Amino acid sequence: MKFVFESDLPHQRAAIDAAIGVFGDATAGSQATFTVAPLEIAGQMELAEKGVGIGNVCSLEGDDWLPHIQAAQQANALEPDAAFGGADFTIEMETGTGKTYVYLRTIIELNRRHGFTKFVIVVPSVAIREGVKKSIEQTREHFASQFDGVRLKDFVYDRGKLGRVREFATAADIQVMIVTIQSINSANNVFYDPNQEALGDQAAAEWVAKTRPILIVDEPQSVEGGLKGAGRKALAAMNPLAMFKYTATPVNVVHTLYRLDAFDAFQLGLVKRIWVDGASIRDATNSSFVRLIDVEARKGHAPRARIGIHKQFGAGPKAEQVWAHEGDTLEELSGGRALYAGLEVGHLDAGAKTMQLMLPGDICTMSRGETFGDDTGDSLAAAMIARTIEHHFRTELRNRPLGIKTLSLFFVPSVADYRIYTDEGPKKGPLAEVFEREYRKLAARPEFKTLFVTTPPDAAAAHGGYFSQDKHSVTPFEDKEFSMSTGDDKVEERTFDLIMRDKEKLLDEAVPLRFLFSHSALREGWDNPNVFQICALREMGSERSRRQSIGRGLRLPVDDHGLRRRDEGIARLTVIADTDYATFADELQTELEKETKRPFGRASVEVLAKLYYPVAGANEPQVLGVQEARAVFAGWEEAGLVDGLGRVTDAMREAVAAKNVPLPQTLSPEARIAVTALAERLTANLIHNSESRVLVERREELIASDAFRDLWAKVSARTRYRLDFTDENLIAKAVEYLQKMPDPATARVTWASAELIIARDGVDTKKGTIAAPRHIGGFTGSMPDILSELAARTNLPRKIIAQILIQSDRLNWAKDNPSAFVELTHKAITLARRDVLTRGITYEKTGEHFEQILFEPFEADADDLVPVDRSPMTHVRVDSKTIERPIAETLDKAEPVGVFAKLPPDFKIDTPLGRYNPDWAVAAIASRMHLVSESKSDFTTLRDDEEAKIRCGEAHFKALGVEYVKAVSAEEILEALVED
Repeated sequence: MKFVFESDLPHQRAAIDAAIGVFGDATAGSQATFTVAPLEIAGQMELAEKGVGIGNVCSLEGDDWLPHIQAAQQANALEPDAAFGGADFTIEMETGTGKTYVYLRTIIELNRRHGFTKFVIVVPSVAIREGVKKSIEQTREHFASQFDGVRLKDFVYDRGKLGRVREFATAADIQVMIVTIQSINSANNVFYDPNQEALGDQAAAEWVAKTRPILIVDEPQSVEGGLKGAGRKALAAMNPLAMFKYTATPVNVVHTLYRLDAFDAFQLGLVKRIWVDGASIRDATNSSFVRLIDVEARKGHAPRARIGIHKQFGAGPKAEQVWAHEGDTLEELSGGRALYAGLEVGHLDAGAKTMQLMLPGDICTMSRGETFGDDTGDSLAAAMIARTIEHHFRTELRNRPLGIKTLSLFFVPSVADYRIYTDEGPKKGPLAEVFEREYRKLAARPEFKTLFVTTPPDAAAAHGGYFSQDKHSVTPFEDKEFSMSTGDDKVEERTFDLIMRDKEKLLDEAVPLRFLFSHSALREGWDNPNVFQICALREMGSERSRRQSIGRGLRLPVDDHGLRRRDEGIARLTVIADTDYATFADELQTELEKETKRPFGRASVEVLAKLYYPVAGANEPQVLGVQEARAVFAGWEEAGLVDGLGRVTDAMREAVAAKNVPLPQTLSPEARIAVTALAERLTANLIHNSESRVLVERREELIASDAFRDLWAKVSARTRYRLDFTDENLIAKAVEYLQKMPDPATARVTWASAELIIARDGVDTKKGTIAAPRHIGGFTGSMPDILSELAARTNLPRKIIAQILIQSDRLNWAKDNPSAFVELTHKAITLARRDVLTRGITYEKTGEHFEQILFEPFEADADDLVPVDRSPMTHVRVDSKTIERPIAETLDKAEPVGVFAKLPPDFKIDTPLGRYNPDWAVAAIASRMHLVSESKSDFTTLRDDEEAKIRCGEAHFKALGVEYVKAVSAEEILEALVED
């Protein structure tokens, strides 16, 4: 099978034209000659050793470039630059959209149009270098057919073969040197050594510089090393005529000529759609789990760490991210969980992204992404591997009849998890064993048996790891790239030979390898179009970003004829994640905002200019463009619909609601629809409208009336409560509740999937399916001090807790899931205490009253208010449009009602379970009947604490001689009001 390349893709054509057009007309570029022998020794050399070098030359100087730059930018819906900053050009292309093809074709077309012959492709790693070599090999025949037999003369710079640099400088055809930045970014590199006999005692760098090469920089963010980095200096040392930087995440930008970002790629269907199958873990909080997410140091503040822990909440412990500073105790940060006793945050290093975790008698230094005390990690990893295999098999059932081979990619925490190197040779690591076990189990399921009709399932042959495989001396990565830690390129090269040179073979259905495992190897520079599943075991956001990891599988798939398949049902990438899909989407959005430096949810000329919309009869969607975008944005600014930062205002929301968003008359009907839709999305998350807020004021005359004064005197008396129970009552009731509790659940994971919708207004999710829970291992740690934890959380003596546990005969539950058992016991004690405290409660007056000043002016949204006439305030604030709103409206108009009030939030009655705020106080017009009412939609479905507080409210008003009514409608209040 050979890849079939398409020569007419509009997005690639636009990127190529941008680079070619920046040189202007055909006369702007050509060739120049120079002598290749050093002048000072030319007379001593044999004539045969003298020669002529051929380099690039361009007639454009300084500001001559600017009109061509601006033309390219306008053609690609980009804001034109105002000044020339150098021949440093960025072509921004999202991963998977064919940037390598684009720059290889750009080289050929620059030669055909302008005569340039000398090009250097600079890459950040051996991985990308091998990928470039492979791409040149794959496209050679394609380009030859397109350009009358033209072929690139390419070579990899090798310090042991410097004679090839001489050929590069002297040849007249298209010469392409491929070089890793590590080979040229140090003064000690051979590249800068002048004592090279093969080059006439001249440095290779000088030979290259004389050719004035056009540099093609692949992934410049990893090449340059910042504005003053060694990589940037190395690029300048080659004296380039121009530099074109190709990347999905641009940095150090001078002139952007073309932009195809993540939003464009997804909107235009140039990459796979992304689905996330996220894990939600339940009842797995039995360890002192800590994950270091990040360490930051803000100006003027001490460093702080963002950590993930299991924090105690009212409904039980759950995973939570908190900020921690040096000296903070984990027990306090976790809400008092005894499991964290003795753990403290030590030194924080924002530069190295490390945190010291102080343990009793020890110190653990954690790097970003690492975890401590994770007792479900191995079990979760097994569940993620099984889930990936299941997705893979389902995808393969769909793809195989279409001639599409299916691949899946795993990122492992460390190579030792997958492969262990010993003196006897490499052996399977724990994750490899888990994979083979889960593979065999799933392959035996009836629904997947058709995959193995001709070839029996072979778990061992189905997976492989891209690590150094031949010698124990080759370090299996750990946490460093070889290219950054050693000058020996051969070490890393051995690791990538198989990946980069056998892509077509890998896509052969007859080859059993389908599941690929890697650590830091398969990062930028490697992808395969037929990766349909990516599973990042443990932390995806530490060594590699979500976006970078996803990029390994974004490219559209190919079939066995090498043809791209754009079918929506096929071009789908599933990411199996260790977080729920909503969290994954939020963190991906954060990464996109950081990398693109473009906040979501804001309007700008840039956002509007890149707005795509369909036009009837056109094959490709149209783009709004800079001119129309400027007109739209200027109109919005003038109307106050956006502020200076592009944030939409309440005025925009009103315009959207009124379907009256101002737009220039020059916009086509299709463009008007697209721009209006964008305005609607931008206002979707706008919550408050200051102009819709109403000032609610006191109605002084009514407050001073006899009717209201009588009502207030009756209902405003304060009370104190008395309790009547014994320890034996509480123990017996707690035992009763605990014995009725279900068995504590064991740790489990549930998978929920959703499609990611990536747009300029944010990353959203479209919910998919939910899978049945999977057990992920029982409790194996040391038993915590359950008695002390329950005593601390309930404020009960240990002896009472002990009696409850003993009499309940449920202590055996603790061995399976002590954390869940503590929660069940705590709930049983809470319910018991509620019963014994409220069943026999009595109230008595204290002689004090609530003050009328509780009725004070306030502001609220108009939607939450009901204007009334018979109440001490001009409006009643309602919490429910279906219950409280109709009650307020009815009471204000009902004939039997003389005056009524929605009791203020600070009108609170003391109860053993907390303070209680009843809803309504009502007085009849024709009698001295007064009542207080609580309104709910359904009193049979109340929470236990709500029901108990209402019971206390009844006892309180009974002591006042005021009728207390539980009502689901105004009619029930009125019926009680008119009763004799």
